[in-house]
Amino acid sequence: MASLSHQQTEEFLHRYKVILPRLERWLWCRCKDAAARKDILEETLVKAWKQFGMWDRERSFKSWIMGILKNEWLAYYRRERRKGRIGQLTEAFDEELHSGAGAGAGAGAGAGAGAGIEAKMDWENIQSVLTDEEQTIVWLHYGEGCSYAEIAEILGKKVGTIRQKGSRAKEKLRSSFPKLCGSY
Repeated sequence: MASLSHQQTEEFLHRYKVILPRLERWLWCRCKDAAARKDILEETLVKAWKQFGMWDRERSFKSWIMGILKNEWLAYYRRERRKGRIGQLTEAFDEELHSGAGAGAGAGAGAGAGAGIEAKMDWENIQSVLTDEEQTIVWLHYGEGCSYAEIAEILGKKVGTIRQKGSRAKEKLRSSFPKLCGSY
């Protein structure tokens, strides 16, 4: 890996700072352990930093770094599942959530702990209906404003496949949560 110039370093840091809240929100909905979220974000930062000089500028930075984050999260999840720790982490997250400590990242700017808990409970209901991939598509499209083309790039799938899975996810949500019909 070639070292980055001062200008590249400044560009990387600026881009990372802009995208960091999105990375945190995406990860907050998937990883229940606060320390693990921090570690995953740090690993994402290091990998992106090392690979920044090879980033294809025709590709969206958001899609590129979200792909790195997704892969880091999957690696963490697989490790923890092999260790049998996934259930323990869920219990720890529930404690964090109900104490109000975990509300910030998922709640959005200016929202208090109650809003974070309410948003998290809504997301938990949605998660119970959708597959992991559908959850990711819904979150990236509606929560992060990514286009289907960007989501396809992040997930390494064809745009048509993402559109189809997104449509199926919307139908599942409409039938399971009729009150949300206007939102999705």
